[in-house]
Amino acid sequence: MVDGGAKLSPEQTAKVFAGIKPSLDRLGQAFPSFEAYLENMKKAPFLKPWSPLLETYFHHEAEMVLGGVRSRIQLPHIQEEISNLTRFDVEPFYRQVRCPVLILRAPEGMMAKDDILLPEGAVEKMVREIPNARRLDLPGTNHFSILFNPSLKRDQAIRDFLSE
Repeated sequence: MVDGGAKLSPEQTAKVFAGIKPSLDRLGQAFPSFEAYLENMKKAPFLKPWSPLLETYFHHEAEMVLGGVRSRIQLPHIQEEISNLTRFDVEPFYRQVRCPVLILRAPEGMMAKDDILLPEGAVEKMVREIPNARRLDLPGTNHFSILFNPSLKRDQAIRDFLSE
């Protein structure tokens, strides 16, 4: 699991959604060119440092539309996901997980220090209640950089986990 999968309090949920708001604001917005789309994404503080992997990701995410380039991600789909996340309680299912689980956690916020997707208490509960679960915190990462920034520690942990 990569930086998610926990039931968040309403307060933490509000912090997370405030943190991802700048990313959601671009959905449906057309930019005059792919370069302009990329320049907009490069301004996001949670995507720093910028990397070739991010550029590749956004290249595949973008689509040509009348008037320019926009994200393929549709806001109604994200709104449905947000609605499901706030209504559905995953905690009763933790004990039913039968496979080993490696939880990768980003301890830094996206826009603020505390808008993190796996607060300490939530990840502790997951490790305690999911059989065969373990965690790896990756200091200095947020919900985006945990995936997109190079990390030998992350990559080795995943290889070790999969080899078991």
